[in-house]
Amino acid sequence: MSLCLENLAIRKASGEELFSSLDMRVEKGEILCLMGPSGCGKSTLLDAVAGHLSGEFAYTGRIRLNDVYLDGVPPHKREVGILFQDDLLFPHLCVWENLAFALPDHIKGAERRERALQALKNIALSKLADSYPDQISGGQRARISLTRMLLAKPKVALLDEPFSKLDKTLRTQFRDWVVEQLKEANIPALMVTHDVEDIPPGSQLLTWPWNAVQEEAANVDSVGIKVVRWPLSQTAKLVDSFGITANQTTVAGFLIGCLSLPSLMFQQYELALVFILLNRMLDGLDGALARIQGVTDAGGFLDISLDFVFYSLVPFGFILANPEQNAVAGAFLIFSFIGTGSSFLAFAIMASKQGINDPVYKNKSLYYMTGLTEGSETILCFIFMCIFPIYFVEIACVFGAMCWFTTSSRIYNGYQTLARSIIS
Repeated sequence: MSLCLENLAIRKASGEELFSSLDMRVEKGEILCLMGPSGCGKSTLLDAVAGHLSGEFAYTGRIRLNDVYLDGVPPHKREVGILFQDDLLFPHLCVWENLAFALPDHIKGAERRERALQALKNIALSKLADSYPDQISGGQRARISLTRMLLAKPKVALLDEPFSKLDKTLRTQFRDWVVEQLKEANIPALMVTHDVEDIPPGSQLLTWPWNAVQEEAANVDSVGIKVVRWPLSQTAKLVDSFGITANQTTVAGFLIGCLSLPSLMFQQYELALVFILLNRMLDGLDGALARIQGVTDAGGFLDISLDFVFYSLVPFGFILANPEQNAVAGAFLIFSFIGTGSSFLAFAIMASKQGINDPVYKNKSLYYMTGLTEGSETILCFIFMCIFPIYFVEIACVFGAMCWFTTSSRIYNGYQTLARSIIS
């Protein structure tokens, strides 16, 4: 099951082109997000897929859903579900009647009510069955609206800024719930948004100009994130229920990580490895908590600052363990960390100043530049050092060289990006 756009172009009746040569494919269970300035054709593209394209526009190319070309297929036969920023519930129908409206015609009588009530039970809103839309909260209406769409059993979901009218905390929770529902339905989804915070982790992203789908960088960080995202999110929900904040978790992780310094100094490498791994686990947990409680600049600053201190602390510990053997290699590695850290932070400051958003790590507090030596690769290096401490010099030199490759590429790519931003 997939949605494919083949060489799609949309033009106004006047001949003005919104976009052209758009090729993309969204597989079942995947979400592709569209970002771009107002008027570039994001919502118009959704209209074309749904079959509601205004007479003011025309398109060329092909739209294919599950190997069936939709060009010329009437909207009501396309089996497309749409979720707008407004819930569009019928005000004269109660909640269960709104849900029943979406059910296929072959479901009759009492079964329609039973199906609607079961759907409400599945989302823990059974008590609202006989309420009317103006009697329930915005978040409840949003959940019911998505449930209604999914009850129609669409083969593809189109989401047009579905989170924009919700407050920040509710947006994050509702976004995660929507992603879970869409993955459970196992259908492709196409989402339009103006806000990078609305982009689900791990989704594909198409930014203006639409010429290439961007995915999370193919490094150890991106692979690791996909593996640990679900267990971290579940743990974060439990920790959040005890009132523990993301910032408290950040500080606790840093203090535990600091215990690796005396462990390394006294050559207790296995114990140091335990503290390093605990530090990283809590570093991932604080991010998951922040996505529940709300990402803040203060929390991002704290997390980034303590991370860089921790990264330099580990090679310093190996220097203290054996100064004669490890001093030069350890100093070189710390020197290399200064390069990766400064190139990252310098670009983040300029990117924020120019309003450049990060399409790769949407939930980071700063623009997160990718590279060969990210956080997970650095921790992997530390693990090898603790397991094979006699090879510290060799590992430090190799990883330090990799860091300078990352630094050089960041400086070049960052300069080019900022230069193009100024010109445009």
